[in-house]
Amino acid sequence: MTEPAIADAVWNSGVLMGVHVSRPQFHVRNRPHDLLRDDMNKEVMDPGFKKMIAPSALKDLASLESKARTCLGNRSVPFKLFSESRFVASSTLPKILKELETIKKEFDAETEKFLVAYPRLKDEALNLLDAESQKMVDAALLKMDPKLLNQGRLDLLEWFDNQSAYNRTLYRRWESDGDLHRHFKMSWSIGRITLEGMENLNLTHDTLVQMQKEYKENMKNWVQEATSSMHQVLGQKAAHVKEMLEKQGKLDPRNVKPFFEALEAFKDLDFTGSSNFRSIVDAIQVRFGVVKNGEFSADLSAAAIAGSQEQPC
Repeated sequence: MTEPAIADAVWNSGVLMGVHVSRPQFHVRNRPHDLLRDDMNKEVMDPGFKKMIAPSALKDLASLESKARTCLGNRSVPFKLFSESRFVASSTLPKILKELETIKKEFDAETEKFLVAYPRLKDEALNLLDAESQKMVDAALLKMDPKLLNQGRLDLLEWFDNQSAYNRTLYRRWESDGDLHRHFKMSWSIGRITLEGMENLNLTHDTLVQMQKEYKENMKNWVQEATSSMHQVLGQKAAHVKEMLEKQGKLDPRNVKPFFEALEAFKDLDFTGSSNFRSIVDAIQVRFGVVKNGEFSADLSAAAIAGSQEQPC
């Protein structure tokens, strides 16, 4: 690919994009004496974490974060020159933004739901932590020398009270400013790939020219690698479909939907628009992809393939 083609395909035909999600895990690392052990070697054994909120109460937020990252990941390619950034073709960007907006609304609604339940979830977690501490006290008393039992019981009672009080201070890291809501955010960033600004650096002309040359060369290599990876993924999907056809003589809807999703993803990722496979992909979608009420129908598409003498791949 020539240098002007790279500039046109990358610098002018796409953007860098990243999804950013922040949400508390509500985990606090245990100190050695939190477990009634003062001989723990943290270099050898991880003492674990306190779970200040039940993980089950956070799973829906975690699922929505995963959904947002998948939304971007399935329609973009990693951009290795900038960590955590992905390249998105301009033609695909509106589709991603529309889906991300929907996911963000779900994330915000789930956040509000969590915040309403937070006082109850906090009390439940503290009760569980107290119960675990009591189990440790009971276990320690059973192992204790009867001669030391009286003083040991007092020491363990003091330990329990200290643990209970300490656990209740741990929520300050999230509640300190009175705005727990600010810890829950979902957003995304979009930027263009450009060499602009290099000229403003305090560099000699020769150094600047060399940097620009290396940057363009890196860009060229990235385009080649990303294009190769894109074709490889499509090839794997097509091979799987062919295998299913040879084994079963047809495709059921469960096989059809992932295949057509892969075709659509290929078009999203073909940011140069110059792949030799694009016309083949278009032809397969037109010939076998059946749309009903404005949406792709896996059942009807499977029937179309089954009733044809042709294979879609």
